Amino acid sequence: MSFVEAFYSFNLHISNSDSGTNVSTRVKTGKHPFETLQFFYARMLAFAHAYVPELRFSQGLHAPTEPTIWRINELQTVTDWIEVGELDAKKLKKALKTAEREQSQAQSPARFASYMFSKEHVQSFCAALRGSKQNWIASTSFSLLDPAALDALCNTHRSSATWSVTVVDSTLYLDCDGTEIITQITPLNMWHEFQHSIDNLGHLSNDLDL
Repeated sequence: MSFVEAFYSFNLHISNSDSGTNVSTRVKTGKHPFETLQFFYARMLAFAHAYVPELRFSQGLHAPTEPTIWRINELQTVTDWIEVGELDAKKLKKALKTAEREQSQAQSPARFASYMFSKEHVQSFCAALRGSKQNWIASTSFSLLDPAALDALCNTHRSSATWSVTVVDSTLYLDCDGTEIITQITPLNMWHEFQHSIDNLGHLSNDLDL
């Protein structure tokens, strides 16, 4: 980040049975002056949940051409594109098209993921999908973070923290310096939500519990 309020250090111990990850790493990240604590911890949770080696945060909050979190290979090709919070449909579509053009240079398809943490984020993206005839977001995974878990993390806020993170299926078990938090990283069928919003004048489906 080029302009920060303060820097924070996290010692992460991550065990994710879904991805086969078992690693300890140290992450230093800045907090943007206009970044809420809830967003700050949302991107930390997303980082821990999606972790692969060389994954990193972008250069700034809502960077015009960068996602919140990404990974770039030696050919300068984006292999992981992860957005947190409200998702810009045009930005995602452009990134997907770029990845499609670069596919011949890559050994495997790029990973695209979105972590939202409010029903407003979902509603906003569904509204942006209006007019879409085909499911162009099919290759992107969408997840919901629990706002209550983010609020609990805000209460642990300090400049340096140690997190022990265990992921089993869609459940994330987090020990933050002795504070235990159990939360769901809920998979979201965004195309289903979009279709439902059309049928119900913008309302979310009944199974979306926020």
